[in-house]
Amino acid sequence: LTGLVAGTPVARGVYDVVGCSLASGLRETDQLGVVAGTFSINSTLHAAPCLDPRPTLQCPYPVGGLYLATIATPTSASNLEWLCKTMLQVYSTARLLGGEVRFVLGGSGHIAGVINPPAERPKY
Repeated sequence: LTGLVAGTPVARGVYDVVGCSLASGLRETDQLGVVAGTFSINSTLHAAPCLDPRPTLQCPYPVGGLYLATIATPTSASNLEWLCKTMLQVYSTARLLGGEVRFVLGGSGHIAGVINPPAERPKY
């Protein structure tokens, strides 16, 4: 079927949606994974595959014997555009008023204890 000689070692990896979910720290069924690239990819983990046809993609997840359920839409770029026009407009307003704006980023550690409580989950 594959043309490989019996006993040939074979390795496999994960594809982009699973890889991004792993990299963002999605490990538990009470977490939501959100990836913004070309597509807006929103994923949740489940103990068993979902029977509802709405997740556009389901696959085994390489952590904890869980399954990844994903809905993806080609809206990530328009969502980013909205963010820039709406939320980041505060920069120009602050400049006009002579003020200063500071955004606390997720990777700064300021909200890591809320999103990923150290006492409950290890950081990866």
